[in-house]
Order: sequence, then C-alpha cells, then structure tokens
Amino acid sequence: MNIEKTAKAIKDFLVDLAINDKLPLDMTNLSLIDLKIAIEKSLPTDQEKAIELASHYLSDGDLTTEEMVKAIYNHPNEDDLIDNVEGVVVWQKVEYSFTCDEFLKEIGYE
Repeated sequence: MNIEKTAKAIKDFLVDLAINDKLPLDMTNLSLIDLKIAIEKSLPTDQEKAIELASHYLSDGDLTTEEMVKAIYNHPNEDDLIDNVEGVVVWQKVEYSFTCDEFLKEIGYE
C-alpha cells in the first residue's frame, strides 16, 4: 500500500466534505463507508499491480513496461516466448524463461 497516496485520498475526501459544507462537526459521525471508498479508490488496481510486477522482468526499451505487457497480451501466439514479441526487452536473467501465457499468469495480468 502506498501510504502517501492513501493519505492524499483521505485528505482530498475531508477537504471535499469541508468545501461542500458536509464535514460533520462531530467527527464520530463521519461515514466510515464513504471514507473506505475514498481509500479503496487510491489503491492500485490489479492491472497496475501486474504492470509493476512486470517491471521486475522487463528492461527499458523503446516501449514502456505497460506497452510491453500489452504487446505480450496481444501477441497472436501465446506459446511464443516473450523474447520474440516485437518491442519487448527482457531482463537478461530471465531471458528465454516465459511464454506469453506463462508471463501473463506470473504477473497476474488479465
């Protein structure tokens, strides 16, 4: 969990309530459900988590990590090695280790 991003989400939620004159005078009356929703919105999505994990396997190249993952996802042959996908640069320690399908499962990209 990114503490700074969560703290900012809480701050933004409280500021929004204050601006709209909906911040309760007694903070014990603050809706925890609404606060929880604000926090959940600040958390990374499964796809963002997958992209972050992919960055541990893919090297810098002409494409961003997200673009490389999408290229792997869109590759027509899921049994092909990710090394063979145009634009994908694999970290040397894991070269020739993953097929497209295996890689996407490894990082949890759906």
